Amino acid sequence: MAENIPTQNAEEIDLGYLFEKIGDLFKSIVKAIVSVFNFYYKHKFVLIGLVLVAGLIGYFVEENSKSTYVNYLIVQPNFSSTEYVYKKIEVLNAKIQEGDSIFLKEIFQKDWDRISTIEIEAVNDVYDFVSRDEIYQETFQLLLEEKGDFEFIEDPINTRMYKQHTLDVLVKGKGENQKIVELLITYLNTNQFFENQKRVSLENYKDRIQTNERSLKQIDTIISNPSKETMANITSEGLSFNGVQDFNALIVRKEIVQKEILTLELQLNTEDEVVKLLNANYEIIYKEGLFQKNKMLLFPLVIGICYSLVFFFLFLRNKMLHYISH
Repeated sequence: MAENIPTQNAEEIDLGYLFEKIGDLFKSIVKAIVSVFNFYYKHKFVLIGLVLVAGLIGYFVEENSKSTYVNYLIVQPNFSSTEYVYKKIEVLNAKIQEGDSIFLKEIFQKDWDRISTIEIEAVNDVYDFVSRDEIYQETFQLLLEEKGDFEFIEDPINTRMYKQHTLDVLVKGKGENQKIVELLITYLNTNQFFENQKRVSLENYKDRIQTNERSLKQIDTIISNPSKETMANITSEGLSFNGVQDFNALIVRKEIVQKEILTLELQLNTEDEVVKLLNANYEIIYKEGLFQKNKMLLFPLVIGICYSLVFFFLFLRNKMLHYISH
C-alpha cells in the first residue's frame, strides 16, 4: 500500500505539469492575438491611408483595363484532321504568347492583339466513339480489359478520336468577337490537302445518294406492283428482285437504303468544311477569380499583407537578436 503512494504522487505531478504547460500555451495564444490587435490599432491611420490609396489605384487600373470575353464554340474536324487542328491551336497560342504581330495580323487583321488564348478540348462522347464502327468497339474492349478502368478515355491520344471538340476563344474587349471567331475558323480551314479530301468526299457522298435514290425508286415500283409478271426481274446497281423473293426482305432493304441516304445527307451537312462550326456562343463575360477580377479588393489586400509582413520580419529579427545576446 505504501509502495503505491509515490507512484500516485508522480502521476499527479505529471498531470499537474501537463495542465500547467497547456495553460501556458493558451496564455501565449491569447497574448499573440492581443499583440496583433494592438499592432493594427497602433498603425490604423497608416493602414487606412494605404488601403484607400491602393483601392483608388485598383479602381483606375480596373477602369482602364479591358474585360475579357470568352466565345464558346463546338467544332467538328472532318477527314481525320483532328491532330492537324490541335497542332494549329498549339502554334497559335505560342504566337500569342510571343506577341508575333506579323503572324497574327495575317489571321486576325486589326484585332490580332485582342486574342488572349485559345483552349481546345474533346467532347467526351464514348457512346458515339464505340458505335461508330466494329473496329472502334474492339479497340475499346481491348483497352478496357488492359487498363481495368475507364481512365484511358481521358488520355489525349484517345480523346483525339472523338468527333466533336470545344474551342474557348478568349478575347480582350467587347465587340466584333464573332468576326474574330470567323477569321479563326477560316484559318483552320485553310489547308490544300484537306480541301482536296473534302472535295473528293463530298462528290462521293452525292454519287452514293443518287445511286440509293435510284434504288429506292425501283424498290417502290416493285412494292407497288408485286403481282405483275413484267416486274419479275429488275436489276440496277446491285439491286435485283423476282416474284419469288421474300417481300419482307425487300421492305428491310428499303429501310437500309433510306437510312444510308439520311446518313449521307447528314455527312453532306456536317462535312462541307474541313473544320465545321456546329455551335457558337459569343461574348460571354469571362469568369475570372475574385481577386483577378476585382482590383479594388486585390490591391488593398496585397498592400495590407506586405505592410504586416515587413513588421513581422522585423519582430522575428529582434527576437533572434535578443535570443543570441542572451
